[in-house]
Amino acid sequence: MKSKNLIHVKFEYDEGMDSKKGMLFIELGLLKIARTIKQYKAYRLEELNLRAKLHRKLSEIKTGVVKLEANLPKLKISGKLKEHEQETKTKVDIKESEYDEDLERQLQDIQSQLSELSR
Repeated sequence: MKSKNLIHVKFEYDEGMDSKKGMLFIELGLLKIARTIKQYKAYRLEELNLRAKLHRKLSEIKTGVVKLEANLPKLKISGKLKEHEQETKTKVDIKESEYDEDLERQLQDIQSQLSELSR
C-alpha cells in the first residue's frame, strides 16, 4: 500500500454538516435546472408541432384562396374607379419623393456637422 500519499483532513461536526448542506443545496439546484431543461424541451417540441400544423393549415388556406380566385369571375372596374386608384397612387409616390428629399437634406446636414467637428 502507498500510505505515504494519503492525506487526511479533519472536519469539525459543524463544518461537516455545513458542507453536507451545501452539497445538498447544489444537488437540489442542479436537479431544478435539469427539470427546467426537460420542460423546455417538451415545450419546444410542442411549439414545433404547432408551427408545423399552422404551416399546413396556411398552405391549405392558400390553396383554397387560389382555387376560389380561379373560380370567381373577374371584376371589370369602371373608369371613375380606375382614375381614383391612379390618383391615390400618384399621391403616394409624391409623398415618398418628399420624404427622400428630406432624408437627403438630413444626411447632408449631418455630414456638414461631422466635417465641422473634424476640423
